[in-house]
Amino acid sequence: MKVACSFARLGETQKAMEIFDRPELRDLQPYHEFISALAEGGDFETAFKLAKEMPSEMQTAVLLTIALSAERRGEKELAEKIRREIRSLSSNYPAMRKP
Repeated sequence: MKVACSFARLGETQKAMEIFDRPELRDLQPYHEFISALAEGGDFETAFKLAKEMPSEMQTAVLLTIALSAERRGEKELAEKIRREIRSLSSNYPAMRKP
């Protein structure tokens, strides 16, 4: 998985996806790490798509990572869009709602 993440961070999404798509590598922690690497590499579209495929209880953490990466790259509109998505997810989990 580290090789896939390295390719993703370099913006080499095609090569990264070839490695990542191997079913034996799809454990939850490496999955999160890979999505984060895609976002760091600037491929927010793929990162967001894969995050939405994760179990819903894990999506918030991954989406937050993508939003932070987007903001660091100056993609403020995208970061806000993702934050709205996070807020909509948190409405399904009472413990995550703001007081």
